Amino acid sequence: MKNSKYNVSVFIVLGGITLLVTAGEWKMNKDLQQQPPLYLIGCSQKKHGLYMLDTDLKTRRLLNSEYYDSHARLDYQKEETKLMGYVPDRGIVEYELKTRRSQVVFPEAELQELMDMLKPEKRGNLQFCSLKYLPNSNKISFVYGNWGWDGGRGKLYVYDKKEKGTEEICELNTQGGYHWAADTNHLYRIENRKLLCKNLVTGEEKELIKDVENFEVSAQEDFIAVWRDRHGNRSSYCLHIWDRKTGKEKHIMNARFWGGMAFSPDGNYLAYLSMKSGVLGSILNGSKPVLSVYDIRRKRIVKCRQGDYEDIWGGLSWGGDSGCESRK
Repeated sequence: MKNSKYNVSVFIVLGGITLLVTAGEWKMNKDLQQQPPLYLIGCSQKKHGLYMLDTDLKTRRLLNSEYYDSHARLDYQKEETKLMGYVPDRGIVEYELKTRRSQVVFPEAELQELMDMLKPEKRGNLQFCSLKYLPNSNKISFVYGNWGWDGGRGKLYVYDKKEKGTEEICELNTQGGYHWAADTNHLYRIENRKLLCKNLVTGEEKELIKDVENFEVSAQEDFIAVWRDRHGNRSSYCLHIWDRKTGKEKHIMNARFWGGMAFSPDGNYLAYLSMKSGVLGSILNGSKPVLSVYDIRRKRIVKCRQGDYEDIWGGLSWGGDSGCESRK
């Protein structure tokens, strides 16, 4: 009789735990589904273009079939629901989600003229990269310079779409990326593998984090995602999230670096790209791209999607407060 009561008690406890876990998973999935969609550029199943993915990472739609340059990345402007990228031989292009049309913001011919004037003193693999919208303005920014991990230097420029003028801001690492603060008076950048925040008005610069290869800052600027080189030979990397309020870091995973990262608009999730080789990849010297979504509050990877060896995924961006207009 005692064993019977004991078994019933265990059953009730286990059932309660199962219900709590199920309820937690349901709430987590519901929270994630309320996020806007993700956008990425690259090649998937031999089809190049701009893709939209629902946050479950299962539903994928090709928005257009242009050959975007992955070095230039992808950025989203909430105010006009536009995505911006660079299409070689066409120029800087904006895709409007409401009309599903793209238009050239900066024609390739004018861009080439500008590039000739901006050409750095060093010769080598010159690359146009890291397109971004400046917050609350008609301006866009980009980096142009010598591409490469070692000695890859370039300059950051701002282009005013309305006034048609270009301004040089500063020199920086071409692969490390940069981030505009909401006031556009502060700029996050990497120098000598240190993440710095520079006051563009006073020139004052503050060191935030060491040993940084690439980074991304949340819209609220309270979290910073950081890729680090684990062994100093750029063969193995680790991803961390730094909490500016506590000054503490959370290790996310060890993976081969891919570069693309984006925080959700509310700062609760981080989407990022990494690479996975596997046995076949090691033989063929190839890699599979992996897209993951990390839940910052729950401290766990909640979604993951893996591509094929022929897939190349580049720029990555979340939509705005709501992605409803792009799902119609």
